[in-house]
Amino acid sequence: MAMYDNYMDILNVIRNDEILLRLLYYPPEDLIDGIEDPLSPNLPNILDFDRKQLKEIRDERIVKSAKVDDLVHDKKMCRLYVFLGRRKPKNYNYLVAEQEIIFDVFIHNDIENADLRSARVSDRLNELLVLKPITGLGKMDYEIGQPINAPEGFVAYRHVYTFGSGKR
Repeated sequence: MAMYDNYMDILNVIRNDEILLRLLYYPPEDLIDGIEDPLSPNLPNILDFDRKQLKEIRDERIVKSAKVDDLVHDKKMCRLYVFLGRRKPKNYNYLVAEQEIIFDVFIHNDIENADLRSARVSDRLNELLVLKPITGLGKMDYEIGQPINAPEGFVAYRHVYTFGSGKR
């Protein structure tokens, strides 16, 4: 399977996960204002939204390139960047390799301070990706996680996963 196909398989999993979409879209619980936890069954299922609204949510919250210039401190949001990382060939063969996929989680400080959203998103990513055969050869492994620089008003954390990629 080629890099593109592997990448699309992974994107398909995360773009169609109701829990992850809720964590990226809904605001934190606020009892004073009557806002429920993002995972509350009382909130509408995001995957049931009309196609246009669902596409807008996905396009704004799950991004395939590191476009952070539109993250501004007065816009309270969560965003996930997904992109391919290093590719290490096996036996000098491009067609059989260990491929990295990188997830950068950006959370507005107010959301992070309210419910530790970066940890919740990170936990969900691990539930979706680790030790499951999603794409490529075998199962995906978690390699490393670390804080990264973020625009003013945001926190950011990078997760790196690896999987075997090969042409069948």
